[in-house]
Amino acid sequence: MNGLMSLSIRHAFTKYLQDKNTSANKEINLDLALKAFITNENNRVHLITKEVPNRLVLTNDKNLIQTVKQRILDFYSKRNKKVSSISLKKGMRMFITRKVNADRKKKILMAVKEGIFAQRIKVKIPVEITSTAKLSRNLINVRVRNGNFQIPPGVYTINTQLLSVANSKAWEIISNKN
Repeated sequence: MNGLMSLSIRHAFTKYLQDKNTSANKEINLDLALKAFITNENNRVHLITKEVPNRLVLTNDKNLIQTVKQRILDFYSKRNKKVSSISLKKGMRMFITRKVNADRKKKILMAVKEGIFAQRIKVKIPVEITSTAKLSRNLINVRVRNGNFQIPPGVYTINTQLLSVANSKAWEIISNKN
């Protein structure tokens, strides 16, 4: 959402700069630009709800409201289902599913920041859990065996949101391939 708002404000500002060259005392109307942005966002079909928000506010249809609530629940439960729904144990085999950088001094694996419109690079780096002592803070220690993924071999701390459960056969194939 912030990226779209930024684009909208940037568009309004560039339009202001173009208009400023043609007329003398023109000021940018930021309130009007933000209201236009909000109106446009509330009149389009949203990805998660699959409905127009302005129609949802005015509707009295209980079934429609219930289905929208269910769509929101389904969407966010799928996103958080990766690791949170299972119990993690020492020796479990997992995949790192996002591109990560290793901080060698702190022994931490951090996700690479991606742009708003950048395509997410799909990665499967095989790792093994070595410790779950920091699980209350959504952190675990994992061992990276081969360093072919631009990560030197060793034990690192990683956020559980960057992991997914590995099928034993898939884990063997990917870890032997690299």
